[in-house]
Amino acid sequence: MKRLTTLLAAILFTTGMVFAQSNDATINQIGNSNQSDIEQSVGFSNGHIAETVQNGIGNKSIILQEQSSAEAFVSQVGDGNTSDLKQAGFNEADVRFNGNNNVLGSNNNLGSGTAFQKNGTGIFTDGYNYLKLSAVGNGNRFGLDQEGGTDARIGVLGSSNDVNLYQRDNNSANFTFARIDIDGSGNTVDVDQGAALTETDNFSRLDITGNNNMSNVM
Repeated sequence: MKRLTTLLAAILFTTGMVFAQSNDATINQIGNSNQSDIEQSVGFSNGHIAETVQNGIGNKSIILQEQSSAEAFVSQVGDGNTSDLKQAGFNEADVRFNGNNNVLGSNNNLGSGTAFQKNGTGIFTDGYNYLKLSAVGNGNRFGLDQEGGTDARIGVLGSSNDVNLYQRDNNSANFTFARIDIDGSGNTVDVDQGAALTETDNFSRLDITGNNNMSNVM
């Protein structure tokens, strides 16, 4: 297995405080059984951009971004690929799959086994997370977990896919938005817009075309 690990840090010194800002990482892999790791988590960092593009079978992408204003882009073409994603702060993610039996989630750092966007830490505590998922294929499994004011846009074309979306409302935000479009047969969609205290200002829309599909919104 070929393993490529990228760790980028740019340090900017200011009065009494050290910041790591605007770290960019890009990885392109063609072939089978490759693994890509990008970790951007130095100090009070912000403005991270990570991009992983993989074309092949049995590849794995891992992106870990701590602190605020992170952007992640993942594109996997092929079968049996896995993408793990964890972001902290107000962040954005764009994930695209084209193939069969692919998985989004299951990073060991996540615990819950999902792609996880959490609230910021330290001085970066504002919560607004945006995730866009586009998938074409069959037998794929997608697990998404968002904190704060969340926005998820999901589009899936294919059959026997499984989509699980958990959006949690909490003290830092009171708005969750989910838009899911499914076209195919035998798909399962579960949406949970829950809260630690109360459920307020949540919106969900599911458009499903095909046979023997199952959907649940709570």
